[in-house]
Parts: sequence; C-alpha cells; structure tokens
Amino acid sequence: MTRFLQTIIFAVLITACQFNRSSHLELLTSLDRIIEEQPMAVLDSLKKIDPQTLNVQEQAYYHLLFACATDKTFTYMGSDSTLNIAVNYYNDHKDYYNLTRSQYYLAKYLNNQKEPEKAFNTLKQAEISFEKSDKRDLHIAGLIYYWLGQTQGRETNYSEAQKYYEKSRDMFFVSKDTMSTVYSLRQLGQLSIKNSDYEQAKSSLEQALMMLQTIDDNSNRIIEVKATILNLQSFYYYRIKDYPSALNAIEKCISILDQKQLKVLSQYYFRIIMVLQKMEQLDSAKEYCLKLIPAAQEEKNLFNLINSYKLLFDMEEKNGNYQEACKLKDKYNELKDEYDKTNKSKALAELEKKYDLAQKEQEVLKAENRNLLLYLVIAVIALVASTFFLYFNWMHRRLKEKYVRLSEKVKKTKWGFAISKALLSDHHNAYEELEKLLNRYKVNLENPKLYHAFQELFRAQKADYSSRLFSTLVDIDPNFIKRLQQNSELSSEDIMLAAMIRHGWSIKEISEVFRVSVDAIRKRKARLDNKISKESKNQPSGVSLKKI
Repeated sequence: MTRFLQTIIFAVLITACQFNRSSHLELLTSLDRIIEEQPMAVLDSLKKIDPQTLNVQEQAYYHLLFACATDKTFTYMGSDSTLNIAVNYYNDHKDYYNLTRSQYYLAKYLNNQKEPEKAFNTLKQAEISFEKSDKRDLHIAGLIYYWLGQTQGRETNYSEAQKYYEKSRDMFFVSKDTMSTVYSLRQLGQLSIKNSDYEQAKSSLEQALMMLQTIDDNSNRIIEVKATILNLQSFYYYRIKDYPSALNAIEKCISILDQKQLKVLSQYYFRIIMVLQKMEQLDSAKEYCLKLIPAAQEEKNLFNLINSYKLLFDMEEKNGNYQEACKLKDKYNELKDEYDKTNKSKALAELEKKYDLAQKEQEVLKAENRNLLLYLVIAVIALVASTFFLYFNWMHRRLKEKYVRLSEKVKKTKWGFAISKALLSDHHNAYEELEKLLNRYKVNLENPKLYHAFQELFRAQKADYSSRLFSTLVDIDPNFIKRLQQNSELSSEDIMLAAMIRHGWSIKEISEVFRVSVDAIRKRKARLDNKISKESKNQPSGVSLKKI
C-alpha cells in the first residue's frame, strides 16, 4: 500500500469522524496499530484532526500518539504541555500501559531540553508504571532501560549505565526488535571500551555487526549505524594496539559511507589519522588531515580542527617545510585561542549554572530547615501536650481509684459507726436497767430474783439489739445478708461477724466492737467458716467464707 493510498484512507476516516464522534477513538486506535511501520503517515493524519473536537479520553490518546509519531519521525516537540495532559489523564484513570508510554516520551523531551535529572526521574516513574501494567510490552520496557542507560552514561555512572543497557538488550532481543538490539549492543561495546573490558567490547560489537547483516535493508540509517559500530570496533583495536585491524575497520567505515555518498564525520577521519600515525604512514595521514579540516569546519568541531592543524604542522616541520609549518602553526594557535575562549565561556556558563543551582538548593534547604523547625516545634508541643494529657489522665485514674476506695471506706465507716452506736446504746441501756435493778432490790447479787430479772433483761436487750443490728446490715448489703439468713445454723452474731469480714474489717477492729480478745474473734471466725462450709456442701449455691 502506497503512502498516497494510505493518506486517502486516513482522510476518509477523518471525514467520517466529523459526522460520528464515536469513531474518533476507533481512528486513533487504528493509527496506534500502524505507528511503528508508518509513523510519518500517522503524523500527517493526526495533524488533520482538531484536538478541540475530541473528548478528554480522546485528547489524551491523541497527544500520546502525536508524541510517539514525532519521536519516530525525528521531529521533536516544542512543548511538553500537551503530553502532560496524557500523563495526568492516564495516571488518574490507572491506565498504566499508556501512562508508561506517555512518561517515556515526556522523559525523551526532557532529555532533549538538557534536563537529565528530570528525564531520569520520569523514566524511573515509567519503569514503575510498566511494572503495574497488565500489558507486558517488552519493547517499551527496552526503550525505558535504553534511555536510563543514556542518562547514566552522560553522568559517567558507567556501571549503572551498563546494567540498564544489558536489560534493554535482553528486552529487545525477546521482543525480536533487531535494530533496537543493535543500538543496545553498540552502547555496551562503547562502555566496555571505556571500562577496558575488551572481551565484552569485542563480543558486543561483533554481535551487533552480525545482527545488522540479517536486516534486509540498505537504507541510509542502517549504513550510518553500521559506520558507528565499525568506528567503535576500530577504537577497540586501537586500544589493544592491533593497528592493522583498527585500520581495516575504520577504512570499511569510511568506504561504506562514501559508496552511499553519505557524510563522513570528522571523528572518523580523526580515528584513521591516529591509526596511520601509529603505523607511521604519514603521507596517508596527511591526506586524511586535509579531508578532516572541511568536515570539522562544517560540524564546527574545533577540537578535531585543532588536532588536524597540529598534525599537519608537525608533519611539515618534520619534512623541513618550515614556512608552511609556521602558517599551519599560526592557524593552530588561532583556533586553540578560540577553543580556549569558547571553553572558558562554557566553563563560566557552567559555573554560573552551578552557582544558580547552588542558590536554588540553598533556598530549598532553607525552606526545608524552616519546615523542619516548624515540625520540631509542633512535635515538641505535641509531646508536651501528650505528657500533660497522660499525666492528668493518670492523676484522674488515680483519683478515681482513690475515690472508689474512699467511698468503700466511708461506707464501711458509716456502717461501723452505726454498729458501734447501736452497741454503745445497747450497753448504756443495759447498764441503766442493771443500775435500776440494783437500786430497787438493794440486795447482793446472790439473790435469785435479782439474777432472774437481770437474765430476762439481758435477753430482751439482746433481742432488741439483734433486730436493730439486722436492719442496719440489711440496709448496707441486703443480698448478702439474705443469703446468710438461709443458713439456719448462723446466729445474729455470726451474720454480723461475716458482714464485718466481707467489708474488710481487721480482726482487731472486730474484737473492739464485740469487746472480746483477738484470739476469741479468730475462734469465732473458724467456727463460722465450718458452719458455712458445712452448709455449702449441702447447698451448692451456698456462701463460703473464703468467697467473702
């Protein structure tokens, strides 16, 4: 299918979209499927679509495809604003595959804008998005790793760059992208030469050349890629001092470019001159020096231009052509001064850039310090507030527990006062009645009538005492007293003793109330325990003194 026919088909589809908006997404999907084979046709078709007529989803897809098409046709974008629309949309909608693609092209744009740090960070985000994606497109993963290697290589992080290039090589090989695999092998070969890993360099470059031979394409792009690999191979042989092989490789490089009438870079001429010098073929070296000068001038490559004049005046000086050597040396000095001036300007610009960057970093650091101080103050305030809160909470808990204990103590004290008052009242009344009897009969105590009267009075007082005592106990703990009353063996004094034990009275306090010794109370307690234990065996729901 010719490009003209494809353009007609795309025009028909676009015209149809004007009447049916729903077909926009279908058209964009169709363009996405052929973008690898026909990027220029896709770019032409995209330029015929007005993004303002698309909905949000279609706009994001449109900007992604436009970035992809411009990248593949080497027509770089002028702004990243449209591509950011795609990044934001796919990030919001969790479309990680298209998010990966969008971030990759955004990173390439940032790299072209000389912002390697931002480009690297965006590529790392693309790597994370790819890991989250359900679609395992190894080609896009290989591209991400390839450009991660590029950014690290420019920052001279060669070990990291090599790891990324190896990952990209493996991804491209599995996805059967031969040309991209060749690019990764070429970069690995170049890095290996820099790291003096010559075996790895030889293997990578030879493998790249063999893979190029399998591509049935004799386009200029393939020839130029092959020339760069041959140049690296010549450099490899030069480093291991195999000068004939180095010369053979660089001659092949220049020859294939001349056959296709393609531009020979000045660095290729410089490479062959260096090899010829080592082989002491100065006449041939001079011939290539003369070719190097116009190539370097066209490229505005002062470094290669200076080296070519230096080689020429050295040769003329050795041959005794001092007049010509002086001319060449003057030109060399002129170019060198210009080069030094340019380098100084670049160094000054770089220094100013570093200074501006340092100023920005200093401002950021100040802001971070202010934020850190604020966070520290907030943390201290929070810590102090938490300490006060915990302290007052602890105090409140202690006061609450103390209040409960005091309430129980007050309750017990009130009950004890009531019992003590009753006992004192009973004893006082009994004393008064006894005194009346003694005054009434005025006889000694051996009189039987006096004895019997005293005995009856004591019984009456005891009965009255018991009734008032039980009423006091029932008011304090009615359920407990009721359960004790179920035991027929317990007397009123036993119930009183059990109530005192339940409410935490000590043996000494109980003996003071009953006006008996401590040992007597212990014996009473033991007898009470036996009675309750005996009743508990007969009635499983009975009360045990140990439970009191």
